[in-house]
Order: sequence, then structure tokens, then C-alpha cells
Amino acid sequence: MADQTVNPQWANEETAAFSADRANRVARNFVTSMGVSAAARDITTMRTYTDTYGVAVAKTGDVTNQRQSGRCWMFSSFNVLRQEAIKKLDVDTFEFSQAYGMFYDKLEKANSALEYIIQTADQPTDSRVVNTLLTEGIGDGGYYSFAMSLVEKYGLVPK
Repeated sequence: MADQTVNPQWANEETAAFSADRANRVARNFVTSMGVSAAARDITTMRTYTDTYGVAVAKTGDVTNQRQSGRCWMFSSFNVLRQEAIKKLDVDTFEFSQAYGMFYDKLEKANSALEYIIQTADQPTDSRVVNTLLTEGIGDGGYYSFAMSLVEKYGLVPK
């Protein structure tokens, strides 16, 4: 098997070659003293940067609030779909049932957890995989793609 370590002589030569170049020393000192983010700023770009935009945004309905319940992924996904429903139904406000979506999310997650338990039935109960399955259970978290999968499979209902 070939030696996979860095040759110390090569490393010392590269360090010396880097340090021999004044521009490299200035850059290294700048990054070391100011940090990478500050050193990477382009002052010319910053002088011409503006964060004021002239884009008109269509009126949307109020955003629903999950109140730190761990369901932000579902609420935000439903808020996106909700805007289309408000337009199509020509109403001022509309909301999809998050409880309906959460019920099916828990059903799917419970099914997945049980499937994993079945797949690991031949493993000892103190194995890391089985222990993780049994201690972590099913969580509230998710992603936009999870919500869209639930919508495709179970649909939506009004709140």
C-alpha cells in the first residue's frame, strides 16, 4: 500500500514558497486579522450596491402562523398553495387544514418507523440502529417535498 501521508519536506517547501511571495503574506495577514468574510468583501461592489427595488408585489392573504409548533414546513407549503386557491376562488381569505395534513404526516411517519423496525427485526435490541429507531421516534419536522407528497396522496381540505 502506498504511503498516504503528506511528506513533511514537501509541506515545508510549499509553506516557504507561499511565504516568499509578498502578495501571499499580505493576503494571509489580512484574512488572519479581519476574517475571511471581511477580507473577501469587494469595496467597489459595496459602493455601488443598493438594496432598494422597484418591484410591485401582488396582494396576498395573511400568512398562517404555526406558533413554534414544529410544523413550519407544512404551514409554509400550504401558504404557497393557499395563494393560488384565493385567486381561483376569488375570496379574500382561505386556509387549508394543517390538522388534516399533520394527521397524514404522522400516519406516514409511523408507517415508516414500523417498516424500519420490521427490517431490523433480526438485529439485537441493543444495536445502534434499533436503539436509534426506538429512542428518536417520529418528529414533527419536514420539508416542502414532504408536504407536496402528502397533498398528492391525500389531497387538501379547508380549515
